[in-house]
Amino acid sequence: MEVSAKTKEHPESVTVNYEIPDDLAGLTATFGEAVVASNAKGAIVISLQAFIRRHIDKPKEELDKLVAAWKPDTRAASGPRKSPVEKTLELFQGMTPEARAELLKQLKDAQRAAQG
Repeated sequence: MEVSAKTKEHPESVTVNYEIPDDLAGLTATFGEAVVASNAKGAIVISLQAFIRRHIDKPKEELDKLVAAWKPDTRAASGPRKSPVEKTLELFQGMTPEARAELLKQLKDAQRAAQG
């Protein structure tokens, strides 16, 4: 398979060929059980950290329940998605009165400009 990498210092992508087996038996035969287990554990920890970040504002007890039900590479729906209007209203309600007034002024100005 082709594997590519680049960095800020070397923005041109460099590609190499490296055969990585597609199944557990092939991975274990090629790299050994300890290496496969270690790499799997590392990838699972990173995935779990990403899951925790998505729910970091939840109370600890709720987070613990979510983590207990979590499985790598699965995503459970976290409820119905908010519409853009709902998201905007939520953000608007969190603004200071001054910031709200400024935003409303900018929106009115933009509406007048769009109407010609």
